[in-house]
Amino acid sequence: MAPFKKVLLNADSKNLSEYDRLAKLAARSGFQMMSAGVLSEPTMEQLYDKEDPWLQFVILNGGLMKVVETELVNGVLSKAHIEKNAALIAEKSKILARHGLKGSVHLLEPQILPGWFYEKHPHLKGPSCYNPCLALKRYYSPCIDEPEVLGHFREAVRKLLELAPQISAISMYTNDSGAGICWCSGLYPGRNGPESCRDVPMGKRIARWLQAMLNGASDLGRQLEVFFRALHFSRHETLDTIDHLPKDAWMVFKPSLFPNSPFIEKETHEFIAHSKGKRSNASLALQTTLSYPLGPVASPPVVYHVMDAIREAASSGVKGVILSGIAGPVGGVDTPETQATVRALARAPKNQADIDRAVAAIAREAVGAKLSGALVSAWRDTDAAVKLWPNVADTNHKLYPFYSVMGDRWLTRPLVPVPGLLSAEEKGRTVGGTKTIHDGTDPDSFFISEGTRTYQLDEFKWLVSIYDEMIQYMDRAVRDMEAVFGRLEREGDDVRTRFMHEYRRVATLRCIWRTQRNVLRCGSTIEFFTGPRKEEYWNVIRKDESFLEPATYRRLFLEAMDDEIENMRELLRLMDESDAPLINIGQVDEAYILPPNVDEQMQKKIAVMEAHKKDIDELFPDCPPETFADPTYQWADKTTEDA
Repeated sequence: MAPFKKVLLNADSKNLSEYDRLAKLAARSGFQMMSAGVLSEPTMEQLYDKEDPWLQFVILNGGLMKVVETELVNGVLSKAHIEKNAALIAEKSKILARHGLKGSVHLLEPQILPGWFYEKHPHLKGPSCYNPCLALKRYYSPCIDEPEVLGHFREAVRKLLELAPQISAISMYTNDSGAGICWCSGLYPGRNGPESCRDVPMGKRIARWLQAMLNGASDLGRQLEVFFRALHFSRHETLDTIDHLPKDAWMVFKPSLFPNSPFIEKETHEFIAHSKGKRSNASLALQTTLSYPLGPVASPPVVYHVMDAIREAASSGVKGVILSGIAGPVGGVDTPETQATVRALARAPKNQADIDRAVAAIAREAVGAKLSGALVSAWRDTDAAVKLWPNVADTNHKLYPFYSVMGDRWLTRPLVPVPGLLSAEEKGRTVGGTKTIHDGTDPDSFFISEGTRTYQLDEFKWLVSIYDEMIQYMDRAVRDMEAVFGRLEREGDDVRTRFMHEYRRVATLRCIWRTQRNVLRCGSTIEFFTGPRKEEYWNVIRKDESFLEPATYRRLFLEAMDDEIENMRELLRLMDESDAPLINIGQVDEAYILPPNVDEQMQKKIAVMEAHKKDIDELFPDCPPETFADPTYQWADKTTEDA
């Protein structure tokens, strides 16, 4: 498409009829390539220790050994699991062929292997790549400097292309949940690996590995492209990899996931420029719809962000993008984010005025001229809230997006004054589906993220204040759309369907942010008044506007509880009225995936919270009445005199 030489489209579904619909949409929209997935189900056999929460990440990642079996890894995974994944990708290849599309697969490599494998092949044991903050044990991936391991990748790619002839690209990354490269700076436990490959330059190591996969395609007389993301590589390792990149291999750079930070950071611009100088292929992985950091929202209303992200990518000079952000039509018209993606790829906007004109046209196509003003206004306010979202202010880079929000079950966990008073049945699943915390922290905390406490701030008030401002934008967005409800009766069924779908998307995002605000308010209050500094908070003297009385925190806690109960009822109503999914759920209740009965869990949350409001006196025993006393500032005068 116009600004880019190569576009890999991430649009996938395990449901073949839905996948066929997406492929048809992709072909009609001008795409040439679309992802074909790998996994039909999580790889439960990789739960080598069912109590180990780190493995809950590992089982979700695609890998070559999960779809084809090679001589080296024969027996590592069951044939039944491999055959199920293989059958799915083979059928998707046929669908792609029917629509004239090429396919890609997304992989995490090289993945960890079980202990018995290394007992059988001790010389192939590569780096320890477990996450020390989360994993119970050490796990090892194979050393990609060993000829047998390179042979495995060559054989696996050859078999993959035989199985799914439409596959023409592999998109892969490393050094994350269940994979790692020997002696790489970004390994979770630090640089490590066998002595035999300690001194191998990183660029040479990666080049041989990628070339082995490219050779697997050459064995069939096929051409393959490999898009490699050097995740957690040092600056030197990244530049060295660029310098040695094989032909038909691309370096993938990932812009910030956070909409209120520079989308393409200074160092990424440097890597792109270096790739140009070496005549290497550079690409960007664009998560334009923010569905990962904004989880569990199924479809965030971020049409402005989609166009702005593609605008910045096009201006960076990269030759390719790995892009997500298309979905099936609603009421006979493609979703706004799909339209924004297609428009921006056909002709990238150069400035905000271009984006404003495109968004206005998208709104008119969706709901007509009379209703488009309210829709554009709501989208604009949503964009303002997105840009306020304080996710880059996170003290441990994990608190707001996905890890705590999903892993600690913020949406379905009751906000109560004393979580320890809840019965096991009332608590349900918490903290990513496990009660095991590895650094001795309180398992009832809302702020446990990958086993690390992240709430050690003197005050959370400023965070709550930012969320208050975000929600004010979202309140206005919802009001602007509700103000034109009376006109809907004069519109056709399709227009009403599309308008209400947009309304529910905006309102759902508001609900998710209300939950996050209430968790921050209630969770921090519990930590302040029960943690190691509780005496300080109980005996605080109100000396300026930054300090509140304990009785004020008591009132704010109860207000947050009431707001969350109302918020859950609103979200349940939105979900009940909507034919399209508003919240992402899985087939079963798994870590980082909400269950099919999430509505029942939310109803249970409401009941538990209502039953435990009385526990506020356990959190604030013998709390005096709120006085609303004005600050005196005598402390400041005394400090000045002492100085």
